[in-house]
Amino acid sequence: MKKIVGILLAGALVVSAFAVDFNARVNLAAEVIGGTIKTDNSADAEFHALKFENNDQKDGDLIEAHFSGDMVGADFRIWAKAVEPSNYFFNGADGNLKVGGQYGANLNVLSLRGLGLWFKPIDMLKINVGYVTYGTFCEHTGYWKAVPGQAINADDWGGYSSYATVDGFGAMVTFNPIAGLEFNAGVTPGGDNSFFTVQGSNNSTSAWGAAVKADLNSFAEIPVVAAVSLRDAGKDDAKILAIGASYGQEYSGLFYGFINARLKFEKMGDAFAMTTVTLDNWFKFTVDTLGIQLALPVVLRTYTAPNVSAEAKNLADPHWMLARLKVTYNMGTFTPYLYAETTRLAFNEKLGDSFGVLVKPGVSFNVGSCALDIAAAFGINRGIKDGVAVTKDTLTWAVPVTCSVSF
Repeated sequence: MKKIVGILLAGALVVSAFAVDFNARVNLAAEVIGGTIKTDNSADAEFHALKFENNDQKDGDLIEAHFSGDMVGADFRIWAKAVEPSNYFFNGADGNLKVGGQYGANLNVLSLRGLGLWFKPIDMLKINVGYVTYGTFCEHTGYWKAVPGQAINADDWGGYSSYATVDGFGAMVTFNPIAGLEFNAGVTPGGDNSFFTVQGSNNSTSAWGAAVKADLNSFAEIPVVAAVSLRDAGKDDAKILAIGASYGQEYSGLFYGFINARLKFEKMGDAFAMTTVTLDNWFKFTVDTLGIQLALPVVLRTYTAPNVSAEAKNLADPHWMLARLKVTYNMGTFTPYLYAETTRLAFNEKLGDSFGVLVKPGVSFNVGSCALDIAAAFGINRGIKDGVAVTKDTLTWAVPVTCSVSF
């Protein structure tokens, strides 16, 4: 309880210190109506109405707040989730503060998972403490829907996300010695954990990462950004080396695109082996009011255990890819769009069984400071959210609505 009070008091001090420059956003999502239909008539159709989202809110936390000045700032994000009472805890190893209350069969938990602050001792040096994260290249069409790099049937959305060095509770340093050149390094041991521990002849380290990024436009007026990063989950845990480059201006101009190769190494027996190569990518085209976004990540599973044939390995743990496409037409007040996404498509004879697609036409618009998105989503052999495949011969449909209020 002392930790909870201390963090809340610190938050109050931050609010009072930076109230002059403050912005926040509240995000909610729900399905107005939806259902599932078995096209082979093997089960009755299911229908539901007013289904409010109850997940980790990967696309937008329940509440986001940001405080900033020229040399100091702070951020926090809150999400709410109902969990079974046995899963109730105040503080996890990830450093997230969680508080909750009993309601019926579930426990409603609030997590201050993005609580952090930053300051600049000098203009070219930024230090972050608390929740820290750093990325180099990130797709913005649907990057939480199905995470590139995992095994084809893995659900862990955080295990291979878009961050390049660190993402969690810890400390991070970003250094910009000259315009266009950036160095980053951080450690994320989590709450109540140490980054480095020695006990007798044994030692261990927790997660850390480092990166260097260069914007060539600052040196030679070429719209290219190149980056190399290393992400290390701990002494005997996975390592990810990423090498990537982008061309164009992300938020302006006719074209922007990047390709980021991620090489994942895991400990297999007594030594590390490269188990996965992911070719992450994103391309964005803008012609007047028409916008097109395309992502075609490819995942190559490169490790085969001893005494396992390549054929058997590719059936159990295949290479895969997926495709995401979004077309928008900016009409000023309204922006109609069409979003389409496949499931993870296996590179083997089970391609037909793994195939599924989501098609979602919709419209986004603002009402004052409230941003609304309303769509009609139809999934064939896949779920409406998170890129999850569903049973074959299944049609899912829904009318999802998201609402964000900024102030």
